[in-house]
Amino acid sequence: MLRIVLFLALSFMMDVPALGQPPVVLHVDHSATGPTHDGSTWCNAFLNLQDALAAAIPDATIKVADGIYKPDQRTGQPTGARSATFQLLNGVTLLGGYAGCGAIDANVRDVTLHETILSGDLAGDDGPGFSNNDENSYHVVTGSFTDQSAVLDGFTITGGNANGPDPDLRGGGLFINAGSPTIGRCTFRRNRAILGGAMNNEGASPIVTDCIFEGNSAGFAGGAIRGWDSFPFVQNSLFVGNTADSGGAAWHGDSIPRFVNCTFFANSAAQGNALAFDSCCPPQPSTLFAMSCIFWDGGDELWNEDESVINVTYSDIQGGLDGVGNIDADPRFVPGPGGCFYLSQTNAGQNVNSNCLDAGHTGANGIGLNEMTTRSDEVGDLGAVDMGYHFRLTGRALVLGDFDRNLRIDLRDFARLQSCFSGEGATDVSPCCRIFDYELDADVDLEDFESFRLARTGP
Repeated sequence: MLRIVLFLALSFMMDVPALGQPPVVLHVDHSATGPTHDGSTWCNAFLNLQDALAAAIPDATIKVADGIYKPDQRTGQPTGARSATFQLLNGVTLLGGYAGCGAIDANVRDVTLHETILSGDLAGDDGPGFSNNDENSYHVVTGSFTDQSAVLDGFTITGGNANGPDPDLRGGGLFINAGSPTIGRCTFRRNRAILGGAMNNEGASPIVTDCIFEGNSAGFAGGAIRGWDSFPFVQNSLFVGNTADSGGAAWHGDSIPRFVNCTFFANSAAQGNALAFDSCCPPQPSTLFAMSCIFWDGGDELWNEDESVINVTYSDIQGGLDGVGNIDADPRFVPGPGGCFYLSQTNAGQNVNSNCLDAGHTGANGIGLNEMTTRSDEVGDLGAVDMGYHFRLTGRALVLGDFDRNLRIDLRDFARLQSCFSGEGATDVSPCCRIFDYELDADVDLEDFESFRLARTGP
């Protein structure tokens, strides 16, 4: 009996950190030099994220350096399995965006400059328009059967292709069945599925904060997010250029989705450019709560075909919608250091104020947005909260012409400048192209080309 007790005690000690000991930190860096790869330091980091997940214990933090990590990559295992996925774990925090081995300070974390990519493009051959993705992962990340202690923060999730048999037709970027993970500061880009291009929630209640959903697509419902019997809370997130047949940004049935301080721009669908509620057979209505959001997708923002309850307040909705504090006015997006969707403000140097300023449902301080900004000069949002997505402070000034915001004006920016050229006299250009409008005359023309040439700093 004593031997059994000692064995159980030793087993417990191996699996759980001793009381009073600091949490376990594991490092992942695809370019770590070694000589070992046990995750103990940045240069002895695991080369593959799957190896770190296999070694993780509760209360562990996995820090991941910049680079590309694929779910089929694990030491000693064959590659190419479309079913491979990064499974989130209760009590384990995944943090991306670190400089990693070889940097002056390996622990510097900047999720933009040190982009950490979780990619479902197993063959590394994806092309434009979701071409060459037949071998891609069904689900890049899985959050099923987790609670809020399962954390994914600071990653770009891309290349998922959920086009298989059920359930592998749902959630190309992130699939959640009966889970409630915490997702923060993540970008979901160019994921595809039949249902829920970027994320599918099935009986799930994820918390999603400070995320960007860009260029995802669903064959049927929910270009970015699709939910059934789900209760997602989405705060301060940006939905741009997502497409589906129903619900360009999101579709829900029998759910209670909540969106707070989110911006929906240029999403598209046959039914509901931004959001759709059209469950059927029989209908399963949902209840939507949206506050302090911007819906600017060309109209047809909300599609409600199943008698769902729509509660939208203090929001800017193209085409209008009844609700306390709602407006219908051009949000007047301008470029800033972190992206395209800041709000025009005279105090930040623009010539007019957006109607979305100080028009939200509460104070910025009360929901933690006072340390974030909608201003291109990065002054925090103080007092009444501005509508829409808020950017994190970058500490960098806006550089006109720096489309990719890598602090250099180079040939990559020039390629985008060419695609943004509108010619003299255009009435307007897209928000992301406005970074090339040196003349501030609402077009991108030959004068802007000349200003770009003079400002160019890189090859």
